[in-house]
Amino acid sequence: MKKSSWLVVLCISLMLMGFLSISCEKATEPSYTQFAVLEGTPYERGYQHGSQFKSHVRSLYTRMLTTSILPYLNREQGSIAPVLPVYNEQEYRDGKFSYVMVKESGRYLYDHYLSDAQKDEMQGIADGADMELDDILVLNTFFDTMMGFRGIVSFIQGIQDPQIQKLWFDADLTQDGFDNDGSGFVDDSDEGPIDPYETSFYATLVEIPSDAPIKIVLEDLYLPGFACMDPRNLKPRTEFTIDRSCVETNCLLPEYQNLEFVSREHFTEEALNSCLEPRIGIECLDIYCAESMDPGCVNPDSIRIQMNDTLYVATDDAIQWEQVEGSEATGDGLPEDHPYRKVCNYPIEVTFIPPGGWPEASEVSLLIQAGDQSPVYSPEPFHNRYMRDERVVFTTKGFYEKEGYGQVPSEIENRGAVDPNSQPTSLGFALRNTATADGNPLMAHHYALLDSDMVHKHSILFVHKPDDGYPHVVLGFAGLIWGFSGMNSEGLSFGFTNSDSLDNPLVGAALTKIYENIADLLDNPDLVGLSSAMQGVKMLAEGIPAGMVGRDVLTHYSTVQEAAEYIHSLKHSYGWNFLLADAEGGMMAIEVDSAVLDTEEHPDFGDRDGFMYYTPTEGNPEDGPAWASVHEDDLRISSHYQKNVQDIPAQPIMSTFEPPKQMNWTGYFLRSLRTFYVLGEKIEENYGAIDVPKAIEILQVPDLVDKRDSMSAAVFEPKKRVVHWSLGVVPASDGPFTAFDLKAFLEEGGAK
Repeated sequence: MKKSSWLVVLCISLMLMGFLSISCEKATEPSYTQFAVLEGTPYERGYQHGSQFKSHVRSLYTRMLTTSILPYLNREQGSIAPVLPVYNEQEYRDGKFSYVMVKESGRYLYDHYLSDAQKDEMQGIADGADMELDDILVLNTFFDTMMGFRGIVSFIQGIQDPQIQKLWFDADLTQDGFDNDGSGFVDDSDEGPIDPYETSFYATLVEIPSDAPIKIVLEDLYLPGFACMDPRNLKPRTEFTIDRSCVETNCLLPEYQNLEFVSREHFTEEALNSCLEPRIGIECLDIYCAESMDPGCVNPDSIRIQMNDTLYVATDDAIQWEQVEGSEATGDGLPEDHPYRKVCNYPIEVTFIPPGGWPEASEVSLLIQAGDQSPVYSPEPFHNRYMRDERVVFTTKGFYEKEGYGQVPSEIENRGAVDPNSQPTSLGFALRNTATADGNPLMAHHYALLDSDMVHKHSILFVHKPDDGYPHVVLGFAGLIWGFSGMNSEGLSFGFTNSDSLDNPLVGAALTKIYENIADLLDNPDLVGLSSAMQGVKMLAEGIPAGMVGRDVLTHYSTVQEAAEYIHSLKHSYGWNFLLADAEGGMMAIEVDSAVLDTEEHPDFGDRDGFMYYTPTEGNPEDGPAWASVHEDDLRISSHYQKNVQDIPAQPIMSTFEPPKQMNWTGYFLRSLRTFYVLGEKIEENYGAIDVPKAIEILQVPDLVDKRDSMSAAVFEPKKRVVHWSLGVVPASDGPFTAFDLKAFLEEGGAK
């Protein structure tokens, strides 16, 4: 029977049995979505998957990897290779960097972490789709590798971006009767200054006088440079030439040493060794020219501050800046008439207050952004480096008296105003007893990250009927043995979100090398020294991929506690948040990272480095609110850590290169924080009245919907074994939700 005919027969059969509450008319189906039942051994189910959806598997591989993600990752080779010099070698050149890198990482996972069942299922897909196993392996593991890759690239770039060093308000807060900064002391002698600055879950300060300007010290860290530098960053007179006065003579071929301008082909082979075109070795550049490439200064003209809905730019009178007294200058070693001379000072102090002052007795949200003065061509196009948008929330005098809360910063959420330039993150929530309309448990999940206008076109609802394990349903995609959420025949429901962490294997390999070479690195605390220490380090994922953890949970476990103990026993590939719910009302949120510095065994279930859990009533602070519950029958996650705030253990000996906490580097943190708070608000508004339609309505709240990269959405009824799913449209949460009764389907059709 042809696949199309088989799908029609299946759809009609399901309609008649009442398992699938949709019409078989194409007009009423979610766009692009398909349905498949896979039975037998892992290999047999993989083969059925690959053969039935051969064109979709091939299409997803080509459109998502070959033409989208791999070329994107190739652009970052210039950022990675100077720090991890192994990626300068020939096998990674000529556009092969990203594919070879993700294939090596996938092979490492295959050889060290994947189970026989996972390997067999991927082999079955490869055979059924007439593809190479390596391609299916890359398709199934690139996500975990890519997340770690993103993290290390963001870290490398982030230490070169402008940063807030210190923040305070120009006012005396030592006599107002408030603990303005949340230090635990009212009117202490140093009330107010946040030094060093750190992003907060809550308001930065409270009860600020409406006429007190905010003061922000911005610093762009000067690092003496990568081992390889792009000569185009020197504002060349022609695109690929550099002034001869900037180049060390011994780096040029003899016949070109008297030229006024030189380009890459004029350099010796030794000077270009390990430097990807068009870069040259930094040792060949005059130090002052190198400083001009990356002067380490904030660009005052780039400063932008958005107060609530109003944007202010550097040319507005509301923003003033000055050089911090005693700050150093870079780039002044070149003659005044030198074409590359650039002198700038760092850090700078920015003063901001809107015309007329802050609104009185109000909550105020600021988005702060600034760029540096480093002209960067790689990756193209030409650009400067910009800090992530930093959100600062505070209240003004009279807010506490007016609203009855906000006496300390922890009573004010760092939610901020709606930002049309950013999207909400992935989320999930679980409910039971007093939170739901009928007392039965519910779990909802919405994943959004990288649809790129094509992943949703390859979505499939898979029903697995394994020969050894529980039957289960997974919201998945062609070619993948995993999905972002699912439920099994026992009612156990699973979903996960990404939660950026530098406590991941890719950073772990670097940390190991740094400690091996710490003495040399302390003598050379720059990017050249770091590159030297990183000889031989590769970006290899380690641990069980998050989606495969979900499949194992659904196949082998029936309760939240059983699943949690299994997750506790694993080494994880990256930072993830898991949400679990079962038929008896059990629910748990679990925050994991790779615990790269932890060498101890942890046989007993409980919090440890790399694993932290909580329920509405367990694992929460003794003297404060629950981590992620409005009351005792709800739980929620988004894409940040609520409990694992420390993330990676502090490494002060690493100085500049110390991996920061999640909250201080990832662009997801503030977006996720807003998503988390809005979701909690909607749960509380509907507490006790939430049923499936209301849960779907919450998923569809505009402030919770990523309209560009949404991938899958579902509401699970664990006790009834019914999943309401939406796939195949963007955003997935806006599509028609289709009810699939797993229990009835299995009772009628039987399960092996």
